[in-house]
Amino acid sequence: MNAKIIYAATAALVMGLAAGYFLFSGAAPISQPIKQSGEKDVDYWVAPMDPNYRRDAPGKSPMGMDLIPVYVGQEAGANDVGFKIPANVLANLGVKVEAARIEEFAPKLPVTGKAYYNEEQTSLIHIRAVGWVEKLFVRSQGATVKKGDILFTFYSPEIATALSDYLQLKNTSQHLRDIAHSRLEAYGLADQSIQSAVSNGNSHQPIPVFASRSGVVTKLGIFEGGRIAGDTVAYALTSPDTMWMIADVYPKHLSLIDQGQAVTLSSGNVTSIDYIYPDADEKLQTLKVRMVLPNEDRSLKAGQYLAATITTKSKDVLTIPTLAIIRLGDMDRVIVAHGEGQFEAAEVRIGASSDGRTVIVSGLSEGEEVVVSGQFMLDSESSFSGASVRLTDKSLPVTDMQKAVVESLAFATAIINSIDQEEGSLNITHSEIPEIGWPVMTMGMQAVNGIDISNLIEGQKIKFGIGKNSDGMYVITDLEPVDAATQNQDSP
Repeated sequence: MNAKIIYAATAALVMGLAAGYFLFSGAAPISQPIKQSGEKDVDYWVAPMDPNYRRDAPGKSPMGMDLIPVYVGQEAGANDVGFKIPANVLANLGVKVEAARIEEFAPKLPVTGKAYYNEEQTSLIHIRAVGWVEKLFVRSQGATVKKGDILFTFYSPEIATALSDYLQLKNTSQHLRDIAHSRLEAYGLADQSIQSAVSNGNSHQPIPVFASRSGVVTKLGIFEGGRIAGDTVAYALTSPDTMWMIADVYPKHLSLIDQGQAVTLSSGNVTSIDYIYPDADEKLQTLKVRMVLPNEDRSLKAGQYLAATITTKSKDVLTIPTLAIIRLGDMDRVIVAHGEGQFEAAEVRIGASSDGRTVIVSGLSEGEEVVVSGQFMLDSESSFSGASVRLTDKSLPVTDMQKAVVESLAFATAIINSIDQEEGSLNITHSEIPEIGWPVMTMGMQAVNGIDISNLIEGQKIKFGIGKNSDGMYVITDLEPVDAATQNQDSP
């Protein structure tokens, strides 16, 4: 028994001496590869996404990724800008870059408007004499009539006298008949009405009045048995073949638009700006622009809300893909690629966005390459490594072309209940917003960057635009005060 114990102790001692020899004699462990001639010396091993996690040997990071070697002389130093990413990691991240470029850019301005009957396609029918309506054949506003349809019959003593004179002159000279005919026309009778009255041969019979055009009855100003005065508009007839869309535009966007510019409706139909009204809305402080829309199929109805996009004036500006922009609470920035795995986070000032591209006001130069895929992972790497951010010059002026045109889905009015200046948010009670299916309700909403809420006060009435941010959340995209603060919070 004692012999067995002695043999076991002796074997353990031999194994321990052998292990000590391999650990301290300079022989390479089996797990470490033998360095080849000319190979660079490894300084340390680091996690791909967290350079603060360092080890003296290869292994796995806390995220389960293989540690990567940092060779002697290649540590992040004074000669590098920003941070560096190994080639194999870049391949795994799928990083793609695109150069900033100067191009002709026409930002698209979203607007919301309302459909109206085209007033230029409206005809008024009225009798310029005192009389009484005998019978109505078209009795309601909104009715559709065809040219030549009988609308109503009436009797007027003045016109009966003029008609009697015309009948007495029927067989006299053409000149006298023309004078009598012109007198009847001056009372508002069309030739069809005159001929119908003449054919009866009785000047005291009710006179019929016919539709002068095909269209919709947009105004009805008489009633059966009612009195007609000289200034009474009996009917207003409007052709629905074309409709007006009148939209609100904020004054700050006025320099971007002009008559004749293209307008694309949400339906895909394209028209243009027909007229820009000279006066501002007293309550909403917006300007109105008008578009003429074809409506042969009668699909547009008066009072209908419509969404459209105005293609604004174009200029040559510096742009990058909108996807490259990393939007943060206090700044917008991009990841600039310097080649050979070297990157730098750079602050930028952005302007208008359209068709997947965004104007860069400052922070980049033409030809600089920005990351358009994998930029969020690289931005995290920049934050982990403590790399400095290249700041932009905030003193540069922003032109109208460069102002961000944020997409607004709809406009509404609201009363401010409370204001959080630090968070940049408002608690409001807003009016109904039919474009997005919202009823009247009270809620908190965030204002997008660039909207100044510092001068707003509780109880104030505002007009605001509403849209979605990149996270799909509804935010305030535009804001204008409507009136001064009130003691009582009126309904919006």
